[in-house]
Amino acid sequence: MIVFILKSSACLAIFLMFYKLLLENERMHSFKRFYLLAVLVISLAIPFITFFKVVEEMPDSIPSVSVPLENNSTDLSMTGYKATASPMGSETETNYWPVVLWIIYGIGVVLFSLKFLINLWKIAVNVRINPKLKIDKVIYVLLRDAIVPHTFFRYIFLHRATFEVNGIPKDVLIHEATHARQKHSLDILFVEVLQIVFWFNPLFHFAKKTIKLNHEFLADESVLNQGSATSDYQNTLLAFASSASYKNHLPSMANAINYSSYSSIKKRFKIMKTRTSKKSILMRSLLLLPLLAILLYGFTKTKIVTLEKKRTGESGLKLEEGLTNPKSNPNSNTENTSNRSVELAGLILDSETLKPIENVEIYSSNGKILSKTDPRGYYRIQFDELGQGEIKFEFSLHKDGYKTLEQREHWGNLKGKIAFTNYYGLQKKESKTPEFSQYEPSIRNLSYS
Repeated sequence: MIVFILKSSACLAIFLMFYKLLLENERMHSFKRFYLLAVLVISLAIPFITFFKVVEEMPDSIPSVSVPLENNSTDLSMTGYKATASPMGSETETNYWPVVLWIIYGIGVVLFSLKFLINLWKIAVNVRINPKLKIDKVIYVLLRDAIVPHTFFRYIFLHRATFEVNGIPKDVLIHEATHARQKHSLDILFVEVLQIVFWFNPLFHFAKKTIKLNHEFLADESVLNQGSATSDYQNTLLAFASSASYKNHLPSMANAINYSSYSSIKKRFKIMKTRTSKKSILMRSLLLLPLLAILLYGFTKTKIVTLEKKRTGESGLKLEEGLTNPKSNPNSNTENTSNRSVELAGLILDSETLKPIENVEIYSSNGKILSKTDPRGYYRIQFDELGQGEIKFEFSLHKDGYKTLEQREHWGNLKGKIAFTNYYGLQKKESKTPEFSQYEPSIRNLSYS
């Protein structure tokens, strides 16, 4: 979870930085609206993307195996592993920090959800109890309080007394109608929901402010496109900004002209006079391609799938060349060993702290997931109906933040149930403590409770 938060936050920060540097001051507001919404989704999706890298297996030395058979059950004594001390000498201490952090997160989600619902309730109450006037496809809601004109979906909230004496300029009404017509409230609701889930991440608050400002750019452009003089419209905005009679305590999900922010108004005045050529729009849009490629390369996951020319069974265990699968060659004279099975179990730990690692993914050589560790770091794999021939297989351990551990096994032409227990230590990418693989010959019962 922490890795996902860091990756998604880094992606979103880079996307927003790109916007601030190259897009915000350009007059391409519709494209910017799409961009700001898209990068929110893309930033959350990139950490989940997995690319599979297919490699051809190179010849490698195989660890030797000594196999004493006993009552149709096999213990394995193996060489070729890195020598390490057994990590099971001490009990793992209970870590309560994840529980505490989840409780804090849950409280934050509840509080932000309540705030969101209260804002919706306030808007609904204002719509229900105040007089309304429908003009074209918008509905004016006339409030007693001296509020800043603002919009939520098709409802435009206005000060009743000022509206009745035609004190609200036509340009302001066009501005608010643009918010309603272009459905800017959908954008704000989307970001509000993301803010509930990621309430601890200030980047989403910054993204909402940026999206709201671009909505103002779109509404300003609509007013000017309908024939209003730029200087007259700017004077109207300044007149509203200098008025002290308006209350600015608005629901966070409403679209409103930010009359109280002179820095915002100054930026909007600058954009009104900006002219962006089609060539500039095209060039800046194309710059997104290398940016997206860099983020995909840096923040996605890569899993290695090993291919070899030898025949591979459905279980992911490989048969050596020259040996046949009884399913494909029923006339084979080789001794039938189709009733044998291999069972692997054990723990996967952090090689430095020796604490169990949850959700380590174990993949076979053909890219199929075999198992995943539970919250106590335990894994269990069983292969049945292995067919004929010597048993030779490999698998790999994958976990975000850790180096991939590749494991190869080569056993003899065994029969019966083969029990095998192993502890693996994964090395963190920034850690100097090496990975390890520790065989435990004294354990035969692979059950775990």
